[in-house]
Amino acid sequence: MNPPTILPRVLSSVALLSVALTTAISVRAADDIPFTTETLENGMKVIYAPLHQAPVVHVRVLYHVGSKDERPDRQGFAHMFEHMMFRGSAHVKPEEHMKLIGMVGGISNAFTSFDQTVYVNTVPSNHLEMALYLEADRMSSFQVSEEIYKTERKVVAEEWRMRQNKPYGTMYEDFLKNAFTAHSYRWTPIGKMEHLAAAPVSDLQDFFNTYYVPNNAILVIAGDFKETQTKAWVRKYYGWIPKGADVKRSIPVEPEQTEYKQIVTPQVVPLPALMIGFKTPSFQSPDHDALEVLAAILGDGRSSRLDRMLVSNDKPLCTMVGASDMHLEDAGIFGIQAHVMQGKNADDVRKVILDALTEVREKSVTKDELEKARKQIRVALIQEKETAEKIASQVGSEALFGGDPNRVNTALARLDKVTVDDIQAVAKKYLVQNRATDLLVKPDPQGKESRAAMAAAAAATTAPVVTTGRPLVARVVKFPDGYPQTAPMAKAAATPEFKKGTEIKINDTQVIVMSDQRLPIVSWSLAMRHGSHSEPESLKGVAALCAEMLHRGTAVQSYDELSNDLESRGISISVNDGGDNTLLSGSCTSDQLEHCIKRAREILLQPKWDAAEFAKVKEQRLNGLKLALDTPQTVATQDLTSAVYAGSVMALHATPKTLEAVTLDDVKNFYRAYYHPEESVLMIAGDVTESKARELAQT
Repeated sequence: MNPPTILPRVLSSVALLSVALTTAISVRAADDIPFTTETLENGMKVIYAPLHQAPVVHVRVLYHVGSKDERPDRQGFAHMFEHMMFRGSAHVKPEEHMKLIGMVGGISNAFTSFDQTVYVNTVPSNHLEMALYLEADRMSSFQVSEEIYKTERKVVAEEWRMRQNKPYGTMYEDFLKNAFTAHSYRWTPIGKMEHLAAAPVSDLQDFFNTYYVPNNAILVIAGDFKETQTKAWVRKYYGWIPKGADVKRSIPVEPEQTEYKQIVTPQVVPLPALMIGFKTPSFQSPDHDALEVLAAILGDGRSSRLDRMLVSNDKPLCTMVGASDMHLEDAGIFGIQAHVMQGKNADDVRKVILDALTEVREKSVTKDELEKARKQIRVALIQEKETAEKIASQVGSEALFGGDPNRVNTALARLDKVTVDDIQAVAKKYLVQNRATDLLVKPDPQGKESRAAMAAAAAATTAPVVTTGRPLVARVVKFPDGYPQTAPMAKAAATPEFKKGTEIKINDTQVIVMSDQRLPIVSWSLAMRHGSHSEPESLKGVAALCAEMLHRGTAVQSYDELSNDLESRGISISVNDGGDNTLLSGSCTSDQLEHCIKRAREILLQPKWDAAEFAKVKEQRLNGLKLALDTPQTVATQDLTSAVYAGSVMALHATPKTLEAVTLDDVKNFYRAYYHPEESVLMIAGDVTESKARELAQT
């Protein structure tokens, strides 16, 4: 995440911004994602989703196995395989998979969730065959060994340790083990180090033999490919792999929750945090459409109900609040999370949240709130079609959990059907207090409990790999005659033609227009050449405060009015600090472009500088800084840059002392001194034609 900040001052650049971007086109519905599917004789499902915008292809293998499928005394197996399966197979040496993908300029990775383990590869189009070969090789022939297990167990333990050391890193884990009592969603994919230490290698091989089979997997290929050739490769590398036994799952059914659960957990954190969650239905339930909209109304954006009640009002209680509807295969969690400001009472925060939910149950939401949330979600759904990887993620998840990849193409229609009555109905059905699990993370400076857990995990990582009398039984693999012994590499180098856009020089600003009319979305950024590197040493943090104040109202609109105006139209405008540069950026659907730029000009040139808003922003920034300085990664990064760039502005960082010293006048002075448009660059990309942008810009 990049910290916020920036801005200019002179009219010429902003006038240009207005002229060059007023090419608003009547917005259309985003086109459906085109795809075809097939099922191989061994049961593996394959989805082909073409996207020829760039010479890139994404290969994604989704195994229908996650932490949900683990034994209660073997937590962490699925996560272990995420790591171990990069340790080589019959024709691929340990770690060679990532090396080969990296050599051609691609990216390879993996992740484990509650219900799935997913391997992802994005490569230049001419290396598609190699990516398919690599994934097929480990599906067919990976074998567990004591050496692989021992090595990767240490890697997983380090990942676990980092999470333990991160403020609130175990909050969701603590929540789930109290929310669920029977279902295996009561533990998280990270696993338990003690369980991994107790597991013999033969148990892991059995797990692989059961779940990592073609009939328990979905292969998604999205991007720039030729379907006929690609299908031939899929059959060549995957079609011969033997089908495994049908996967039989025996997961306990979670009983209905009838009592309100309150839990307090001590952690080494600077501020209290609260999470209130409610169990919701399975992934395929139509109720999630209304729950998703309700989550946006309650906690998405600066004008959401809970943000106005807890963060942006006259007497804020929290540094942040958010709501989400997480869909898992068998159940879900509708959760509200808040970080309590220093000196404020978590009980007061809890009351505000529970009262807000009561109001929804009794009165529902307003039509205006519904339409605003609909706009925000619509933009997000359109953005999920921007890249091959995003498309593969969407169709893959819907195929695996929704039972139909075409659900991605009905999402907008389902969204449009949600009514205020639907929202009230799901609130009454699921978000009632006796179904709630309430977790309070309480600051514990001594950290006795977390230190004890860390010590136990550390001991488990050094324990020897368990051996048993039971032999390790790998799957029998007989590759077809003539099967390639090495990964196929493209003989000819790719020669793609990259568009550079249309460049226009107007006054002191360089304008670059990159037209892409596939989706009704436009994004733009105005880059300036000053940022936090220009701060006085005694006022480190002033740039971030300045950037945030530009969001806090203009001469035309108050903070609340501005936030509601933008979010009701699905417009996003941000101001961010890059150290030696600052960015004023925005995105919106193409029908809102003119309004987006109008508001950006007001934010840029007519900030309100409200003293009361400044006091709130400063207090919240101080709380956020204290939280950041309790995060080991943040401290390590700051120490490293201070050592590497000693004596330069890059070695300096905001501290509570320097931030406390900043006044509103300091913010105004920083704005006047450094936010000039000279040598700025404006980049526009999306649903705007080059000819129209040039025509308007030249006037």
